Amino acid sequence: MKGFLKLILEVNMSQKLLFLVTAIVSFSVLVSQTSDAQRKKRGLLSSPDVAEETTDTPAKTTPPVTPAGATGEAAATPAQTGPMDLFKMASENTAKKNAAAEAGEVAAGNSKGKGKGKGKEGEIEVPPPEMLTLQSDGINIMAALFKSPNAEDPEMAKVIVPMILLHDWGGSMNDLGPLAQYLQSVGHTVIVPDLRGHGRSVTMVNSPQPLDYSKFNRAQIATVKRDIEECKKKLIDFNNDGKLNISMLSVLAVGDLCPLATEWTLTDWSFQNAGAIKQGKDVQSLILVSPPRKFQQSSMSQLVRHPLLAGGANFEIPTLVIYGQNGRSTKDTISIYNLMEKKRPPSDASDTEVRWAQQSLYELAVPGSADGAQLLTPNPAVYRFIGMFNFYKVSKNADNIPWASREAKKN
Repeated sequence: MKGFLKLILEVNMSQKLLFLVTAIVSFSVLVSQTSDAQRKKRGLLSSPDVAEETTDTPAKTTPPVTPAGATGEAAATPAQTGPMDLFKMASENTAKKNAAAEAGEVAAGNSKGKGKGKGKEGEIEVPPPEMLTLQSDGINIMAALFKSPNAEDPEMAKVIVPMILLHDWGGSMNDLGPLAQYLQSVGHTVIVPDLRGHGRSVTMVNSPQPLDYSKFNRAQIATVKRDIEECKKKLIDFNNDGKLNISMLSVLAVGDLCPLATEWTLTDWSFQNAGAIKQGKDVQSLILVSPPRKFQQSSMSQLVRHPLLAGGANFEIPTLVIYGQNGRSTKDTISIYNLMEKKRPPSDASDTEVRWAQQSLYELAVPGSADGAQLLTPNPAVYRFIGMFNFYKVSKNADNIPWASREAKKN
């Protein structure tokens, strides 16, 4: 393989950590060259910067996160560093918000309300997650929503990059909570569902029988893609309210959900506009964490041969593949990456920013045997690379992806 981070595979363990730190620092230097005005224009409170570090301090190999909107403050670690009950957290926040609204207190979106917008010393406050109940085939799909701190700013909101995070088969939204918090802190609006049959998404509107993903047949497994569509529909509602730009959508999937998310993405790109109303072609980046060659009837090996992923099309979906160097799915994941790399070779430009602009396929090989969701719970270095990938491949292209309402004009 020829990718920039592929070199990690050729060095020993002590060198791996040093290489990862060096790579992160080099990327952060370039990000720091982007002015605050440019970042705000692209809907980011701050770029996914990496704090200044030294290679002789092991604790700094995964340096802390700079909170969104902070200036001159000490860096902080992600808000959540251990197991998270995301459903409980978001449900409690939603209940408090509803109670406040009913009591005539400040509702979300009221620019005059206390606790909204500016924190102490002008720092922008990151909203707490909310719990949504979506309807998909009569199933109550529970989803946590992390609104961008920029969502109430009329100018900045329309360049917010929305993200859908999809847990592994057999997982839950809790697996992605810390990552969602980090992505929110750098300006994204993020939605994280419990897919049907998983977590709290086990009830149907007119049936007392709970759903269990482990009992799904192939046809039922395929219907999970409808849950992804419902998440996108909810984001479209926010788009139409001017709270984000759905045309800059990013999708991240873990493990066995990678083939299903990829199928959904390719379907999204197959939609034709309905007159003047844009439909589909919204996914501007795809992030695959430990993708397998196949899951049930969905063959990743076949999906990545599509021109949008294999190369040869006018547009190639920017793609990031993440895997553990010694994980159980490493062999499969590398084979998937190699299929895409044939016509999407890495840039040989010496300038890092030029390389980001020219290259559309990236890999991140994480030292160790972690696999799937283990790579994300939590891993600040991986979080930063995901943030940086979306910053360079989506946010910096905001001028070419104008916001547009998806609502039909009334006569």
